[in-house]
Amino acid sequence: MRGLRVVAMALVVITACGDTAGETPAIDVARALAMQDGEIRVHGQIHVNDRGRARLCFSLSVTDPPDCVGAPLTLEGLDDVFVHLNEEPDGTFWSEEVTIEGTKEGRTVQVESLVHGVVGGSSER
Repeated sequence: MRGLRVVAMALVVITACGDTAGETPAIDVARALAMQDGEIRVHGQIHVNDRGRARLCFSLSVTDPPDCVGAPLTLEGLDDVFVHLNEEPDGTFWSEEVTIEGTKEGRTVQVESLVHGVVGGSSER
C-alpha cells in the first residue's frame, strides 16, 4: 500500500510539472519576422505613432519621442486588449516589455491576448 501512495504522489508531481513545461516560449520580434505565418507568442515593446499605427518593436530608442529599434511587427486588434501605454507630448504612446499571442501574417500580427505586460509605469525610459 505504501508503494502505491509513492507512485501516485510521483504521478501528481510529474503531471503538475508538465503543465507549465508545455507552454510555448515567447520569441523576440526579429525571430518572429523570420518565422512562417501562423500562431505566435512574441515579446517586445509596443509603439503607437501619432497617426495611431501600432507596432511591436524589439526595443525602443531613448530619443524623444521614442521610436522602434530594428524592424517592427505591425499590430492589429490592439484596441481589444488592455495594456498600459505611456503617452508622450507629441501624441505617441509606448509600453514597457510585453508578451502577446496572436496570428502572424507577413509582417502583421492580429493580437488575440496579452500574456504579460505592465499595468502602470511611468513615462521615463
